[in-house]
Amino acid sequence: MVKCVDFKGVEMSEEKKEVASGGGKALGFDPGTANLVCAWEADGAVKVSRLRNVFFEIPLDEFSRKMLKQLNVPEFEVDGKLYLAGNEAFELAKTFGKELRRPMQSGVISSGEGAAIPMMTKMIERLCKESKVGTGAKCAYSMPADPVDQNFDGVFHKSVVESMIRRCGYEPHAVVEGHAVILAELADSQFTGIGLSWGGGMVNCCVAYRSVPVISFSSARAGDWIDEKAAQACGMVKSRMTAVKEDPKFSLTGDALTREQAALVSYYESAIQYSLTNIKNRFESGKDMPQFSEPIDIVCAGGTSSPEGFADVFKRVYDKMDFPIPVREIRVADEPLFTVVRGCLVSGSL
Repeated sequence: MVKCVDFKGVEMSEEKKEVASGGGKALGFDPGTANLVCAWEADGAVKVSRLRNVFFEIPLDEFSRKMLKQLNVPEFEVDGKLYLAGNEAFELAKTFGKELRRPMQSGVISSGEGAAIPMMTKMIERLCKESKVGTGAKCAYSMPADPVDQNFDGVFHKSVVESMIRRCGYEPHAVVEGHAVILAELADSQFTGIGLSWGGGMVNCCVAYRSVPVISFSSARAGDWIDEKAAQACGMVKSRMTAVKEDPKFSLTGDALTREQAALVSYYESAIQYSLTNIKNRFESGKDMPQFSEPIDIVCAGGTSSPEGFADVFKRVYDKMDFPIPVREIRVADEPLFTVVRGCLVSGSL
């Protein structure tokens, strides 16, 4: 099922969804490693639809098809194989302790997944239809910045995503992911500060001065890295560790943590330390970095920053560092999973 929510985070009813879907002049699109998110304007508000960017192969037989139809679960057939995608695939994998297949890895199209492009294309088509924004409109989509700790083919990824968007009838326009956080969250600070997008595959950082991105980069210790390391420490499959992390009751600063939760906290601290060290090193290098006359804000977004207590852990790690610039406030966006797509929609609406 495609999730359609307003920015209070409440899933909309089918009736409200139908009324709200339509009338926008642009699309925002965040093709993330863990989630595909689309945003548009309708009825004077911003609406969002989301699909987990995962899939799961099931037997291609008449019984399976009938059961899926009876349960109203959408399926996709690609090259003679039947797949579940999105939230249904995640729930099935979690229930049976199976590993999911992923169209994207570390922020870009997966080179080792043969079904990545056709599956992701079908999911994007489904999200675009949900918005009912007229074809020919601009679709501003997020792109990862160049990484500091790995190599990937950003040119190929950009080409594939833009091809998918054009296939849906829209005109693609790339927005660097960290810059989208700035556009969505720092209007009151004249779009000056540091935006961090904590996604599934990467952490994207952008340092901006009055909306102009001064420097952007990414690193690989993000949500997937946290899940994988915590799962290895506890001897469990990653999909189940992801479910532990996404439990609404889980807090990074909670008491009486289980073994799994304690492992997650440890690797969250490690990932935050790693990201802040990368930012610190870039500022201390002096290359292309601005000299801020006033303290700036650091805003975190992305699904990996969603657990309660993330800002507290971030501040705790920050306080142990000799950060090279004054910081006024460290905070997590109100709707971190949807921040990047909101920033993309801002860019697409200009």
